[in-house]
Amino acid sequence: METTHEPQTRTKVQRSPERNAEGRNLSPEKRLGWAGLLSSIATSESAEQLVVEPLVENFGADPELKELIERQAADEVRHYRIFTSYNERVFQFRKTKRTLTDKIVYDRFLPLMSAVGRRRPQAILLILQFYESFSIEIYKELKRLAQNDRLYELAEIIDETERDEWRHLAGLKRISKATRKGSVTQFDRWLARLITLVLRFDVHAGPWALHNKKLRKNLERIGFDPAIMVRAAAFASARTHEFARKG
Repeated sequence: METTHEPQTRTKVQRSPERNAEGRNLSPEKRLGWAGLLSSIATSESAEQLVVEPLVENFGADPELKELIERQAADEVRHYRIFTSYNERVFQFRKTKRTLTDKIVYDRFLPLMSAVGRRRPQAILLILQFYESFSIEIYKELKRLAQNDRLYELAEIIDETERDEWRHLAGLKRISKATRKGSVTQFDRWLARLITLVLRFDVHAGPWALHNKKLRKNLERIGFDPAIMVRAAAFASARTHEFARKG
């Protein structure tokens, strides 16, 4: 399955006839589930913006690559703001506490990889490849569930974000091809293994993933099968390793 080109047939999003009624039909339990999940998505989008920034330093001399990178960075900021604003307006939810995975992955690991990426941009490209591939897989199901719950505005937001993610994947491929020098090194293979291991830990929602127990509960509240998250993480991991080998 190719992930660098947006499919010709995509799920059409139904437009909302009653924007002001968004989410009012949902039970308190389901509202809580959507609010928690959207908060997790917003956190992930903000983290992607963090790791994109060093790429501008690496490729600022190339106008085409610089434009691609700056546009993706702007997209990540916009995604974070849109999901956060929607969550506050519709579900009256504002995140006030960092989770364990926030502290391990977003506050420690990603800043470390961002620093590594200033010298070895491949690290950042691998992180972005994983998250973009993962997001595309879960957004398909989230969009379906949002429409089922008559969250039509949210479905439109997810649909627009999904289109951006396809464009980002195509951009990553172009950047990698333009910058790859020689064959893949043992360090590159090791780096890909480390990154996919940590990022799968971040998004894992399986029964044993006690660090994401709250995430799993939120998924179940909205009717999202956690097994889909597990499969999406495996898919993203495979794509990231393939990207590390071929670009």
